[in-house]
Amino acid sequence: MGNEGMSAGQLLKQANQLKRAGRLDEAIALYHQVIEINPNFAWAYHNLGDAFVKQGNFDEAIVNYSQSLEIVPNSPSFLYSLGSVCWKTGDLEAAIQYLEKAIALKPDFGKSYQLLGQTLTQKGEFDRATIAYSKVAQLNPGLSQFQTTLGLLSQDLVKSKNTDVNNTQKTLKINNSASQLALTSLNNSTMHLLHQKLWNSLAQRKEPVLVLGMHNSGTSILAEILHKSGLFLGANMAHYESYFFSIFINNNLLMGGGSNWAQMPIMSIEKVKAFSDRVKSYIKQLWVLDYLRCGYDGESAWGFKDPRLCVLLPLYLDIFPNSKVVHIKRNPNDVAASLCKKKKLGVGQVDNFDYWKKLTLQHVERVLECKNSCQSYYELSYENLCLDSEKTVLRLFNFLDLHFTQETKSLLKKIHKKAIGSYRTYKESLE
Repeated sequence: MGNEGMSAGQLLKQANQLKRAGRLDEAIALYHQVIEINPNFAWAYHNLGDAFVKQGNFDEAIVNYSQSLEIVPNSPSFLYSLGSVCWKTGDLEAAIQYLEKAIALKPDFGKSYQLLGQTLTQKGEFDRATIAYSKVAQLNPGLSQFQTTLGLLSQDLVKSKNTDVNNTQKTLKINNSASQLALTSLNNSTMHLLHQKLWNSLAQRKEPVLVLGMHNSGTSILAEILHKSGLFLGANMAHYESYFFSIFINNNLLMGGGSNWAQMPIMSIEKVKAFSDRVKSYIKQLWVLDYLRCGYDGESAWGFKDPRLCVLLPLYLDIFPNSKVVHIKRNPNDVAASLCKKKKLGVGQVDNFDYWKKLTLQHVERVLECKNSCQSYYELSYENLCLDSEKTVLRLFNFLDLHFTQETKSLLKKIHKKAIGSYRTYKESLE
């Protein structure tokens, strides 16, 4: 049976089901049909924006979220969604603006306070961030305590933007009571799972898979394929990254937040490894709690994805010496050209090809320097992933002992050959 004769509401319901099932192209086509029938259907625009977010197409998401707000200007949910996607693109000022509007309309909107706290922390507005995190704790004293505590810790840690090791050590000591609060804030059933499934077996378990590669090198699509095929990545933010590792530990604690992830020259190996003794036990305590909250079963293979791992790999090899490293490489000219056109966290859009290419080469060189220190290292080409997806992924899955399923095969449809050659397109745009 086709869609002929169906109302806009019926089509919207069908599109929502497709979106939840991950059939995003079909859902997007159906949302457009809904809008053709009823151009003033705000939820159609909003949910179309949701689908684009899932695809990583943040520009189209912003367009459609904005359209939903044109129709219903005072929707806290629509404002939160637009604020969230602005945060993901690195437009922190806009994110704050929309989140504060959402809170003004709905003063008990816990999610908005949580994201507002994270955003203000990244901007260095610590007093305002503390107020936002405290409000989260007030609204959700039990369920959100762990994430709230991480937020309060994070906004203190990011103050040391020079990533001074002594300052970090001092901050960790100051916040020891806060970390203990996080450790004891879970409900009884979670604590039971923690003790029975994790703490008793953690010493015997495999160490993580570290998924890395320079920004815009294909790490996000690779992480999505891995996460949905049985490698638990703690993916609770955009690009299938773990907030705990990517933002709290790597971006804020180790690199100091802001634009530091993009500094040149990159942090020296000596400076990176100097953190090891001070953060090893801290990481090993808190990752377990964060992953449990994300749905980790305590048995599956696990890991995390973050382009910052290229720089920080020496530290993580000290912490997890038996980890498996998966490194995806892309033509550095294409990487640089792609980055010239993207807004990135902490730096916005920087249209400087030479800068991005040099930074890309430094990231790749750091990983190759550490290659011989890895117990298990696997390197794949982004170009091969695009041109011969199934063969490339099958080889990787063999390395990781993952099963190649029908769902895996369907995920490969998201990979397009047209992604190759960004540099050529970039050069043509300059002519």
